[in-house]
This record gives sequence, structure tokens and C-alpha cells, in this order.
Amino acid sequence: MRFRLGNKADVIITAGGQLLQQALTIVTGVLIARMLGAAAYGVVNILRNIYTALIILAPAGLDLALLKFVGREEDGSRNVEVLIGRLRLIVLAVNVILLGGGWLLLSGPLMTHVYRFAHFDVLLLITLAGVPIAADLAIMGAYYRGRHRPGVFAMMTLYVQPVARLTLVLLSLALLPNTTAVVLINLLQVAISGLIVTLHHSLVLSRGARAEGSAVSAESSAQNWREAAGLLSESIWMAMNLFVYGMLRFVDILMLGVFASAKAVGEYAAISTVAQLVQVWPLAASQTLGPTIARRYHEGDMAGVRSALSGYIHMAAIVAGFVFGGVAAFGDRLDLVFGHSFQFDATIAFLMPLGYLLSATLAPMGYALSMTGKHRTELAILILGGVVLVGLCAVLTPRYGAVGASISVALTFALINVVRFVVVARLLGFVPGKLRDLLPPLIAVACAFPCKGLLESLLGRDLIATIAACMLYSLVYALIALRFLINKSDRAALLGRLAGFVRRKGVA
Repeated sequence: MRFRLGNKADVIITAGGQLLQQALTIVTGVLIARMLGAAAYGVVNILRNIYTALIILAPAGLDLALLKFVGREEDGSRNVEVLIGRLRLIVLAVNVILLGGGWLLLSGPLMTHVYRFAHFDVLLLITLAGVPIAADLAIMGAYYRGRHRPGVFAMMTLYVQPVARLTLVLLSLALLPNTTAVVLINLLQVAISGLIVTLHHSLVLSRGARAEGSAVSAESSAQNWREAAGLLSESIWMAMNLFVYGMLRFVDILMLGVFASAKAVGEYAAISTVAQLVQVWPLAASQTLGPTIARRYHEGDMAGVRSALSGYIHMAAIVAGFVFGGVAAFGDRLDLVFGHSFQFDATIAFLMPLGYLLSATLAPMGYALSMTGKHRTELAILILGGVVLVGLCAVLTPRYGAVGASISVALTFALINVVRFVVVARLLGFVPGKLRDLLPPLIAVACAFPCKGLLESLLGRDLIATIAACMLYSLVYALIALRFLINKSDRAALLGRLAGFVRRKGVA
């Protein structure tokens, strides 16, 4: 592994790893759902969302704070290596103490009053064991990015973990198809990455620093501890900001688990996993949007800021609208994929991707705030959204179950992103996007439902009919998009790229 990737290669490898992770997450999710059934799948997803909540806080914000520190230090300097070692030990110790103590104190009351599922305390302990490892990986991720080696880190995490997970799930399917095995797999996949990263760092990256001498004076050691304390005092606030944003992704399932059956949670989690596909392309396309907005705003190029935001909204509405229409129409047929123990509500199948559609198309308004010095305004909006989501879930979920949770998510995402949109329009003096950007999701729904009805009337309600309907929907939407939604310049660029791809394939 002794190599250093260039920036372009890093971007390609990281993006490829994200796509691989997303694809294999869906594949393994389907395999686990079919293996366990809806009820056990619900318990697994409650644990997964507890884990998700904790790993946002566990690195104490160092996954962001270290980027600045490591980047300004000399590559491979002894100071960086010693400080990283200090921080890893501090975070590990704090997490082990807090998580272990919390489990001893809360696991009993949690099973009695909140999540009343068999063996939940044991499954929770296995889940918590992965949190310190994930926190350490988050710290090392910042370290690798600061050392200009994000591609190497991506290969050891984004590639290794999903492949290890798929392998272990297949073994579990053949040898030990139960909930405990699946929860153990979640622990093992992060442990495998943690071991590889630690070995790579010890054998390769820290070699240069060790060559400078291992002796550290008492004065230098004290200075390292002071630097570690200073970084932690700043990074804790970053962790809280991340947690506020992250809670929008897991609060609904955690609260649904309190008021609904495990089966209902499993069905909700399954459709949530599929609905998140709405965000895949927009999130990938927005990776360079933040720096672009920051640069153009700094240069005083407000027309450039408007062009960047409007261009993103236009294409995101077309692509995300297509996925939204597909999930909204065919979401209640996911039992054909996940298994007959699942039953999917058509209302949830519509509302869940609707929330993600709003987030996918309008979330870059957050960039327009944070990248132009209005990050406090962005945080205030997110806190407002978090409070509203918790309140809506507390009111609607006990009465309406999973439908109430999906309504809460859709309304919260709508509130956050509409408020962002209005604030951006007032602060920057223009309204991003155009009214025509509302059309793609409406057209998608208008295409998807008739295609579904037509093919099911001819072939019946089965997987073949559903696949055929999805293909017909894709064809119809693509023709409409190319003819009416995508402008001439975008269409020419797209067709040119496709023609070039076909020519390269022909030559190959």
C-alpha cells in the first residue's frame, strides 16, 4: 500500500467507493430482510439507528477539527503523529467508559419501558462495541485526508466494509441465519476496517515520523496534551452541529420503535432504505457545489452563485424526480423483493421519497448559507427542524404509526428546505431555480402510475410485471426528459458523452 494518489484519482476512487457502498448496502439489506423477516429486520434497524446516532458524537467532532490542524502541519511530522496518538487514546477511553457505563445503567430500563424486544440488551451491547472503533476510524479519516491520502483511506473503508459485509451476510445466510449473527456482522465489518487502517498507519504513514526519533521531551509531551485539549474544546461544538443535522436521519425510526411493533419498524426501514436512492445522484453532483459557491461569492460574482444553484436544482429535480416517481409508484410492491413477511403502505411509499426529494433538490441552499458566512443561520434552521421532527413524531406516531412517522419526516424536510430557500432568496437577492423545476416530479408520477397499472393489468401482480413496468416507466420518462425537460445545450452535452462512451466501447 505504499503509494500516494493524485487528486483526480482520489476523487474517482472515493466516489466509486460511495457508489459501491450504497449499492451493496441495498443488496445486503434485501438479503438480511429476506433472511430475518420484517419483525427481526425492524429490531436490527433500531440498533443500526442507535449506532448511527452515537457515531456522530463519538469522534467528538475531531473528524472535522483535525482537517485544519493536520493540513497545516508538515507532512509526516512527529508533532502530528504524537497528537493523533493522544487524541485516539482519549476518545477511545471516553467512549469505552461512557458507553459501558451507559449500557450497565440503561439497558434494563430501556428493555422494560422503551424497546421491549427479546435479548435487546445483548444485541445493544454488541452494537455499542463497534462505536469506539467507528470513532477511531473517523479520526483517522480526517488524518488521512489531511495527509492528502483520501483515496487510500477510501479503499480501506468504503471498499473493504461493504465487501466484507456482503461476504459475511452470505455466510450467515448459509450457516447462521439469525438476528445475533447480523448484529455481529455490523461489528465485524467496522473492526476489519479498523484493523487494516491501524496496520497501514503503523507500517507506512508513521514510518517517517518514527525515523525522526521516538524520544519526546517532557515539555513537548505537555505541549501535545495541551494541543489535544484545545482541539477537543473546539471540536465538541462541531460534533453537536453534526448531531443536530444527523438526527433528521434517524429520529423517526427510533421513535417509531417506541410506539409500533418491530414488524412495522422493519417495513418502514426497508422502504426508507430504498427511498434514499432519491438522494444518490444529487449528493454526488453537489460535492463541488460548496467550494464553487464560496469562491464565486468571495469574488462578488452573484450571477455565478445564482447560476450554480439554479443549474444544480434543475438537474437534481430531473434525476431525483425520476427516482421519486419510481419509489412512489412501485414502493408498495417491494414485498416482491424483500419477502412476503413485509407489507408496504402506499401512503408511506409516497411520503418517504417525497421528503428525500425535497432534501435532495433544495438541501444545497444550506451551502448557500454556510459558504457565505451564514453558518449560524443554517444551524438555527437545522435546530428548528430537529425540534419540529421530534415533536411531530411524538404526536403523530402513537396515533398513526409508520404513516405518522413518514408524515413527520416529509413535513420537517419541507419546512427546513422552504425556510432555507426563503432565507437564501432574501440574503442573496435572487430566487434560485425556476418554476419549471417543479415539473419533473409531477411528470414522473404521472408516468409511473399508469405504467404500473397497465403492466399489472396485463401480467398480474408479480416481480416480472413490476420489472417490466419499471422499464416502461424509465423509457417514457427518459423520452419526455430529453425532449422537454433538458435544454438544448445540456442535451447536446449529454448525447455527446454517450456517443463518446459508445465509440470507446466499440474500439475496445
